[in-house]
Amino acid sequence: MGCHIASVTPEGHDRLIEVKTADGWELTPSHTSRNELEVAEERREHWHLLRIYELARDPKALELRPPLQAHVSLTETSFQTSFGWLQTGDKSARVRSLSFRSPKIGMS
Repeated sequence: MGCHIASVTPEGHDRLIEVKTADGWELTPSHTSRNELEVAEERREHWHLLRIYELARDPKALELRPPLQAHVSLTETSFQTSFGWLQTGDKSARVRSLSFRSPKIGMS
């Protein structure tokens, strides 16, 4: 979906709200998914980022509108790991099967 809240404005226009919270101050980093960024760009006239911070003490909020790169620094911190090479028969990697046994709890 690319947002946490789908609503409408009083004028009847779509409003998509992505909420990011932090116990820390407003500059505390948060995570934004690739899907959220794509929806922000595709639906930029409707998409809002609502940043709620100091949540446990004295909550405050700020709102950002796309393009996000104009307001924040985006750093890629995770990558999708695909194992397609397992299907192609690539033998350059060492593959072995592991088996796991559940421990017997409460049995002597």
